[in-house]
Amino acid sequence: MMLSQVFALALIASASAQSISITSPGPNTWWVSNSLNTLAWSPCPNAALQSEIPAFNVVVMNSNQQVLAGNLTFLGNQPTFDCSKTITPQNIPVGTGYTMFLTNAINTNQVYTSTTFEMKAQGSTYPPPVSSSSSPSATANSSGTAASSSSSATAKPNAASPLLSNLQGLLGAVVGAGAIVGLL
Repeated sequence: MMLSQVFALALIASASAQSISITSPGPNTWWVSNSLNTLAWSPCPNAALQSEIPAFNVVVMNSNQQVLAGNLTFLGNQPTFDCSKTITPQNIPVGTGYTMFLTNAINTNQVYTSTTFEMKAQGSTYPPPVSSSSSPSATANSSGTAASSSSSATAKPNAASPLLSNLQGLLGAVVGAGAIVGLL
């Protein structure tokens, strides 16, 4: 059985344990090769999540084995409470078709979550800045994502520091809480 099939089966088997999600990178938040990039996850900070998943590994694979053969674990035993990690990935070739997995720190066959993303060439621009939501009926989570029926705003810090990521998450939670209180 190919490693990609093992990861697919592990992802299905661990679907009930998906209490963590990757907020950056993602389908609309690429990374730039040999540059500062932010890996961010949510919910964060979250004591229940930290109890369930104290740490994880970050594993990357590409659907095109010519781009990246096999799986690459490039971050091991990452504490969940950090909320984000700024890194300079040097072993991930430029290309599309990447999938990033957050796995159990001891058993990498136990996959918590995954996302797809693209690795752009060094010197490429980062994703465009965030637009703001004008709807009074918004909800938010601690990742800094706000959404409503008419528009949405998502914080996508790629080259931002972990502190900025945490501040954006806090701002999203405050905006969402205000909108929820307004509904009551």
